[in-house]
Amino acid sequence: MDGFWSSVSKWFNEKTSSPLYFTYIGFFVAWNWRFFQIIFLENENLFLTPRIEYIKSEILFSTNFPLIIPAWLHILVDWLLNTAWHILPPALFTYLAIVYLPRLHKWALGKYLESGFERKRMFERKRFEHDKWLLDQEKIHSKTLENFASVKEQQSKVEERIQKTMSDEERWEIEYQEFEKSLSFFKFRQIIETIYKYDGFIVTTEDFQPNRHADAGALALVDTWGLISYSGSNRNAIEFTKKGKFFAKIYLNKNPVI
Repeated sequence: MDGFWSSVSKWFNEKTSSPLYFTYIGFFVAWNWRFFQIIFLENENLFLTPRIEYIKSEILFSTNFPLIIPAWLHILVDWLLNTAWHILPPALFTYLAIVYLPRLHKWALGKYLESGFERKRMFERKRFEHDKWLLDQEKIHSKTLENFASVKEQQSKVEERIQKTMSDEERWEIEYQEFEKSLSFFKFRQIIETIYKYDGFIVTTEDFQPNRHADAGALALVDTWGLISYSGSNRNAIEFTKKGKFFAKIYLNKNPVI
């Protein structure tokens, strides 16, 4: 007996788990919504006749046959027509939903996937064009740098050849123009005075007090430009190099010492 009920339960579960039944029930309720509204939603106090008669008058229809047709046949035809009207359309809608909705879904899915892959192809194509543009820009930039380096190399070679053909005075005159742009250029006067006024001694003693004539900034300026050389064991005296004398000559021509 247990096996029988187990088989019945299994059969019932297999049948009711099919989407066919739920689809048909859904269409049946939607198609016959007026019937379910009268049964479950409307208040019976609104009915002027008993509920059964009201359902028959509102939902069921009757055919008009000639009086020669027997009454039982008339009732049978009405029952068949009403039954067919309330049952067959949901069955037809169920058939269409089961047969054609998967096809419609397949078609829609195909369109969706096709659109998705097309967008992906478009994205990849645009990204490839962008990467190609970036590569072209890098090539142009690289070519520009190569041309710039080539021009600088040629300029360096030309300057080197010019330097070889120029005299020391010509080179120093060009260097002096850069020397004038130094922030400490104004201290060059200290060096000139130290050399020509104090015989090159950086520090002298007056009344037993040391007196410094050129500060560290002035000495650093001229020393880094190669304009002086130190003399004496304690490096307390300086003198102009040949280049320093040339710079001093130009300076004094432009800034005479009064």
